[in-house]
Amino acid sequence: MTVWVVRAGGKGEQEEAALQGNFVTIHWNELADLAPIQEKQKLTTGYQRANPSQKPSQVSAGVGQVWAFCKEIKPGHLVVLPRLLKSRRTEVAIGKVTGAYCYRNDLGKEIRHTLAVQWFCKGCPRTHFSEEMQKRFGCPPTVYQIRLDNAEMQIRAVLQGQKAPVLQEPAGTGCLSEVLETVRATIVKAVGRGISETQTRGALIDPVLKALGWDFGNLDEVRQEFMDADYALFIERDRKKPIILVEAKALQEDLDKLNHKKQVMGYVGTLGAKWAVLTNGDEYRIYNATGGAMDMKERLFRTVQLSDPDSPAEETLALLSRENIGGLQKTWEDEHDNKRIHKAISTFLRSPKLQHLLVSAVRNELPRLPKKQIEASVSQFCQSELYTLRGSE
Repeated sequence: MTVWVVRAGGKGEQEEAALQGNFVTIHWNELADLAPIQEKQKLTTGYQRANPSQKPSQVSAGVGQVWAFCKEIKPGHLVVLPRLLKSRRTEVAIGKVTGAYCYRNDLGKEIRHTLAVQWFCKGCPRTHFSEEMQKRFGCPPTVYQIRLDNAEMQIRAVLQGQKAPVLQEPAGTGCLSEVLETVRATIVKAVGRGISETQTRGALIDPVLKALGWDFGNLDEVRQEFMDADYALFIERDRKKPIILVEAKALQEDLDKLNHKKQVMGYVGTLGAKWAVLTNGDEYRIYNATGGAMDMKERLFRTVQLSDPDSPAEETLALLSRENIGGLQKTWEDEHDNKRIHKAISTFLRSPKLQHLLVSAVRNELPRLPKKQIEASVSQFCQSELYTLRGSE
């Protein structure tokens, strides 16, 4: 059964009215009766007219929530209302929708759009639910669906006074190594078929991102088609700027095309992300977007190809996991610093002055050896070290 979260105002302003009056409501009171609207585009037009100062991303988010409330939530669906009043913030109310959308003008000017609800519990402690479920209760949107396979099961268990069951893995995810094996098999089948970008995302990219722990049911974590970027991934510390932008291309697309690189870095510049991933579902290119002026080659951090058995795909993609994302920047900085150190050492090793100092030092330690032999050995040593440094970059 579908489970929805519907908030009662940003600070719980309509909370008591909703619980006492047996309904849920949303705060877009500038919108007229929504019942006659049957097309989302008409709702968008009306929403823009009522909110002319909002940005396109705000309009899209608002329309999505309003549409869900009046058209997608159905009688029989379960609804959760997170309590926000000071004395009840550790609780949620749980009920079942019993009627279709209704526009009302008998509840005061702050309440217009409603859905009738039968409340089963008006003060269930949040701690009775799994940690994953509790996270879902805390998402910012006013209206959203809880996309956990056992969401209904948890609610029914808590209502019966039992412990909420916990899934070992979030819905839609699996062990990364297993997912990569499945994706590799799909790539083999798809080669030569000319699959579209949409098919590439659904069959190849979405499963990998989910296996990396990114929750597609949480709009605070994963936003698709975000300001033209295919995926924007967020972390709790910064909800305003995505930490990673992922730009997807169809499986057969060549990622070396200059316009692809410019496109993904253009999104990064606009949205302020720290990382960018360019992928066609088989090859993944990870770019760092922090620091000063650098060309695309310098910003390229890792490249892997899933269909290449020698490519360290699992190890590399694990750096993008939700759990490990905090260490990604540190890994980049350490490697970037090492490259700078190697470059400096290479410059020193090529310097005749340094080689002359080394020859003098060796002659002081081994005065009986001929100078020409020492010079030849020092030159050979420097060349060998240069070769080793180039191989490590």
